[in-house]
Amino acid sequence: MRFEELYERYRTGAATAEEAARVEEELAKFRLLTDHVAQHDELDLPEPPTEAEAREYRAVERRARRSRRETVRLAVAVTCAVLLVGRLLLWPLLNQFFFYNPQRENLEQAMAVYSSLFFPTRSCSGAYAENTGLGRWEVTLQMGDWTGGGRRPARMQGAVHLWDLSFEDAFWEGYCPVNQWKSAGDGGEYAPGQSPAEAAKKLRELPDYTQGVLCLSFDRDLSMAELAGLMDAHPDLRVCWVKVRTLEGDGVLLPPTGFEPDGFIPDTGDGMRERYPWLFPEQHREDADRGAFYENHFKDLLRYMMDQKQTVWELGGAEHDQYQRALDYVEAHGVQAQGVFVSGRPADLAALCGEEAVSWASLDSIRLYPDMK
Repeated sequence: MRFEELYERYRTGAATAEEAARVEEELAKFRLLTDHVAQHDELDLPEPPTEAEAREYRAVERRARRSRRETVRLAVAVTCAVLLVGRLLLWPLLNQFFFYNPQRENLEQAMAVYSSLFFPTRSCSGAYAENTGLGRWEVTLQMGDWTGGGRRPARMQGAVHLWDLSFEDAFWEGYCPVNQWKSAGDGGEYAPGQSPAEAAKKLRELPDYTQGVLCLSFDRDLSMAELAGLMDAHPDLRVCWVKVRTLEGDGVLLPPTGFEPDGFIPDTGDGMRERYPWLFPEQHREDADRGAFYENHFKDLLRYMMDQKQTVWELGGAEHDQYQRALDYVEAHGVQAQGVFVSGRPADLAALCGEEAVSWASLDSIRLYPDMK
């Protein structure tokens, strides 16, 4: 039986003598303990500190505060040092090896090759990149425009953000239109221009102090030897760009592909001339066999871009496998010209329109003739 129940029986007089004795014994113990506590109720509190102890306490507190301030200062200094090391060492390393770096990737050379392959009347003569932050670059391309009597410089702005390389819209306007060329199987209703005879007639009406750029389609594909022979017969004209067949039939890889025979490709060293012996036109200007140079030069342009996987990926436009497909085709069938962009005086262009191989002509532009000689 619990004590509470036992005590209740005791209080009501229902407890037996034995139960009453137990309760009274417990009550006696309680009274004894109560008296003991009453006699010892003073708390054992510490004595108030002396003046010397108080000074010591204050000194300890000051040292603790000073230690905390020094810890905070040290933490701030370490944080600043980490940030400084990151800015001076880690940041450049990330820019150099992790994010797309236009200086590491020889962007100037890559863009010169790219413009030769895809831009009929433009060519990249310089590329400048300025780092503006972590993974950020401002890019400026120096573009030459052959639509008229000379290379008219123009600047194209671009940017790199982490791995993304982009240029202003005007840059992409350099691509050759898909319908620029009249194929042997169509009647010319989609290609701009007119018959060679009509084009020659219009050209002869132009004053001799002008310079034009003419787009010509051939009635059949010309080998590079045939193209070189054709242009040798017209030494006062300049071939700005050669449209090359890269697919069977009338199909075309996009964007249309070709090359600038006399373009400038900067040599960055690093064994480039050994890897791509036909890439640099200035090395072969005196070659007797111009046809062989044209053929090998176009193949080296494709091989070079195939090796520039990072730039090709960031640039977009032509996919990486397009270069491989084009190279496979010309390796199997030879480099064959479907047409050309040529520049010169109207009378010389009219004479070229009279060639048997020319099937269609379109005057791309006309300007006052600057004295290039």
